[in-house]
Amino acid sequence: MLDIPRQLNDPALAPVWLAASQCSPPITAADIERLRGLAPTVAPEIIGQVITQAQLRNQACEQLGPMAAELFFTESGLQQSTNWVVAQRRASLIAAQGRTHVTDLGCGIGIDSLAFIDSGLTVSAVELDPFTATIAQANVAIAAEWSANAESSTVVAGDLRKISLDPSSAVFVDPARRDGQRRLMKPDRWLPPWSWVAAASRRHPALVAKVAPGIPHRELPEGAAVEHVSVNGGLAETTVWFPGLRADLPTRSAVMITTGEQQPWALEELTVISSNEPHRLATDGPLLDWLVEPDAAVIRSGLVAELAEQINGHLVSPGIAYITCADEPATTSGRVFRVAEVLPAKPKPLRAALRQRGVGSATIRTRGLALDPDAFRKLLQLPGGTPTVELVLTRLNGKAAALLVTPQP
Repeated sequence: MLDIPRQLNDPALAPVWLAASQCSPPITAADIERLRGLAPTVAPEIIGQVITQAQLRNQACEQLGPMAAELFFTESGLQQSTNWVVAQRRASLIAAQGRTHVTDLGCGIGIDSLAFIDSGLTVSAVELDPFTATIAQANVAIAAEWSANAESSTVVAGDLRKISLDPSSAVFVDPARRDGQRRLMKPDRWLPPWSWVAAASRRHPALVAKVAPGIPHRELPEGAAVEHVSVNGGLAETTVWFPGLRADLPTRSAVMITTGEQQPWALEELTVISSNEPHRLATDGPLLDWLVEPDAAVIRSGLVAELAEQINGHLVSPGIAYITCADEPATTSGRVFRVAEVLPAKPKPLRAALRQRGVGSATIRTRGLALDPDAFRKLLQLPGGTPTVELVLTRLNGKAAALLVTPQP
């Protein structure tokens, strides 16, 4: 097994690291030959690992920022790792409860462990795969350069289900949801299975779990606080805070994180909509001048009715998550559009209406209709080019309609 980081930190590899970080993917045979020539005394497999790590560091920069340039990765570990802003928020919530230690079960390459360390917590991490555990160990060792907590933090390779949990420790578990390239959809096929996590929470209530956003609502335990978290509008994860770590968190929350354009790994804005009440349906009514497409976290958490009340709106049709308002809504909990016109939803009359307006192409959103936006766009047979318009195909009071809308900044 490759000894990380000792072998890759050989001073003879410095020019290879620099050159590999500047290579644009895909890496060609000529690139590999050139890079090998920069360190002719180093084994080819080591050069190959430097190339792989340099490319993964480049990919990780958008998610993790400058610290990615010092860390080690695996491709699958990077794909499955927590967004840094999400990991930081979770770590800060645990630290705010006065906790000093976290047991990180299924730590992967260690990104959540680094967030815990960054928040002043000491970590005991466990990873089943020995090579991945080696990567996590290297990353925690690197963290020792900027945090004293890392010096007393540990990573071990082992089966997390066999670990004895310290009663004073907070526990974080991130079940593996992939088997190679295959995504495991059923919670009891995760590793560890969701049933094991639920049982562990009864023995050790100070537990928080990161799970897939699509976890069935029936699998969510009573007494827990459930957060559906989005980053820049895309669902990132569901976080389940079991009673011992729930503190004063509401039963259901939509947590919406916006990151900076220049620093996409840094928090720019945080919006939370929450409720302790059972799920309820929003009212519906006629289309008004403004349309709001709720953030995915709002929809997934069943908080559309709460958002509609906040912005003094109602649904355009029963059960369809588009909210309409008379006045421009001031909200960061969804995309806002000005409604320009209501057009027919069938391809032929809609095509005629768009051509009459000189439209070259269209961006199509849909909800509540059984149609594929790409296939529908082809049916419109628009000439291409500008102007481009945005269409929302949905139902108004149960009937199909195409809304010509203008997105607001």
